[in-house]
Amino acid sequence: MKTIFYKISKNIFFDDIKFKNKISLINAVKNDWERSFILLNNVHYSSFHSFLKQIKKNFHDYLETILLLSNQCVHFYNYNKIFTIISKHGFHFSTKVDNVHKRSKICTEFVLTPMIKQAIIKNTYDIFKVENKVKVYRVLKITTIINLCINNPIVVVLEFID
Repeated sequence: MKTIFYKISKNIFFDDIKFKNKISLINAVKNDWERSFILLNNVHYSSFHSFLKQIKKNFHDYLETILLLSNQCVHFYNYNKIFTIISKHGFHFSTKVDNVHKRSKICTEFVLTPMIKQAIIKNTYDIFKVENKVKVYRVLKITTIINLCINNPIVVVLEFID
């Protein structure tokens, strides 16, 4: 298994994923809810409304940040960067489907305690090249680690897990 690390400026990252207005942001999270797996302090909320209620009640200072990190746009940031690189070599990638009968979900995990304020965003991709038929060459797991309370760079971990 090969692991690669790189860092992204937090300001550049958030500028790239921000929405024009808060209504668009809320609608994006609501529309993406069924395609995502979101944990808040190790609790998975079955509905968007209960998740939003919990954030507003206990983590109001982080409301906009949590919503920004809880929709598909945050996953497309790394997807677009990596796609630009691998497409130059004739490769493609798609979200890894572990069970063909169940749609694969992207994962966002928030840890918000008095000592730790962190978001961890995970997705796994099949990387393949089209030759007569689709052949999967590698499985790539992307983990993005964001410290929410200080302005440290965001750490992205790329792991080939095949």
